[in-house]
Amino acid sequence: MAFLLTVALRIFYCGFACVYLPFLKYVPAAVRSNDLTENLPPPAASLEYLLVGMWSRFDTLWYQRIAEHGYDLAKSVVFYPLYPLAIRLLNGFVPSPTAAALLVASVAIFLALWGLHRLLLLDYEPTVARRAVVLAALCPFGCVFWAGYADGLLLGLIVWSFYWMRRGKWPTAGILAMFAALTKAAGLLAVPVLLMLAWRSGKRTALVAPVLGVAGFALFTGWLRFQGLPTSSEVYGAHWGTATVFPLANLAAAATATIRYGDPRMFVHWVMLFSFAGALWFGRRRLPREYVVYGWVALGFFLLKQRVDAPVPLESLSRYLLVIFPAYALWAGWLSRPGLLVALVPALLLLNCLLLATFFEFELFI
Repeated sequence: MAFLLTVALRIFYCGFACVYLPFLKYVPAAVRSNDLTENLPPPAASLEYLLVGMWSRFDTLWYQRIAEHGYDLAKSVVFYPLYPLAIRLLNGFVPSPTAAALLVASVAIFLALWGLHRLLLLDYEPTVARRAVVLAALCPFGCVFWAGYADGLLLGLIVWSFYWMRRGKWPTAGILAMFAALTKAAGLLAVPVLLMLAWRSGKRTALVAPVLGVAGFALFTGWLRFQGLPTSSEVYGAHWGTATVFPLANLAAAATATIRYGDPRMFVHWVMLFSFAGALWFGRRRLPREYVVYGWVALGFFLLKQRVDAPVPLESLSRYLLVIFPAYALWAGWLSRPGLLVALVPALLLLNCLLLATFFEFELFI
């Protein structure tokens, strides 16, 4: 099922790119207002551009640069090394770094959906697990899993780490947690849950899992220091116009910006935030305790980051929320009425296509 979803949505989104190309507004000034776009080719009615070129946007360009040139720009250290390393390893076997990025992303989301299904089967009926997988694949902003981003890889490593920890395979869970921490800073979100499960097991050997998770982050940070590069936390403030604030202060600033600017992107982020937070709150008695902890820790972590130079303080929040996988299980349980999920699928696909359209236009930083 995970494989079919992955392939079907890859074909669907590439088909949408083909249909949308004639309507693509290529405004050079708008394109070059983003990073690393100086050498991007203009739109062309070629198979290569339809399948690959239209996906060369935003974070994908940074991952490609790191794969080709390493951390030659201080600004790039906010992008963790595992995903660009995978791109580099595949680059010799595919036509371009972008193609390599899309291939890695496709394999990663397949493994993530498969792992989510396996993990949820430990606590839920098969029908709920299957519906949760569909919702994870089609969730608004879920189209990013098929772009050249590391979010699918992060989700996959976290759910498989939890799965093997639940099965008592501590070293395997720890290694996957370490890889998650080398994928994105949010990979550290697995550590509190692994520590909780390890402590509950009563086995000292289980502590290897959270220790390895922390070691992944420490390894990358130590390597940056050894190379004379700043850490990602330093670079965010100096180069990316972001600040670390308390979650409640961030929400207050976001509410003020929403009222002042009325930016539609903020309303989308609010809907996504309330959807995930609401699921965790109202479904807290239906979730294993460790998943409730993971969900709220993740929400708090994502709300620490505030964009201070734009009318959208919660920029990219909706994408970050996609790794809070317990929400998918709760939504799947609430959508138990026959035909309800089937009726929801077209709306979710349409919404993701609208988001992709703005992504292709360099207008929406997903």
